[in-house]
Amino acid sequence: MKKTWLLVSLVSVLVLSMALPLFAQERGQGMRPGGLGDRDRVMKQDRLCQSFNDSLSLTEEQKTQALDIWTKYRSDIRDLQGQIEDARIALWKLSLEDPSDEIANEIRTKIEEINSLQQKIQETRNVMFQEMLSMLSPEQISQLAKRYPRGGQEFCLWRR
Repeated sequence: MKKTWLLVSLVSVLVLSMALPLFAQERGQGMRPGGLGDRDRVMKQDRLCQSFNDSLSLTEEQKTQALDIWTKYRSDIRDLQGQIEDARIALWKLSLEDPSDEIANEIRTKIEEINSLQQKIQETRNVMFQEMLSMLSPEQISQLAKRYPRGGQEFCLWRR
């Protein structure tokens, strides 16, 4: 009897400890497993952007243009990220349902939706990157290519 009660208690604590962070945090708030909190993410982004600004010797006008471009696309990317988060929660809820063909089809649909939203984020980031490149001088583009040889994947202005 005591062993059964202990086992049920341990399983309950384990399940609650895994599920509680999903429901306790607002979207975009706090720490996520393997990730940075919003404040830490912003601080890291600020340091990276400052490094980027210094390494390319951006003019004040270019800094303003870069911020305008980043601001223009940031809300779209955040909205898409929120939609992905909502779809992942719905997917998680579907995974708790009893297996059936209907549930399997809904799961496939959610996975396709998530993939589509991720593709939209990537396309938005690519458009933003092209706008950023258009404001740089040829020398700055050369410096950027040397600093970010993977095609700008670490480029701070479009990372979340």
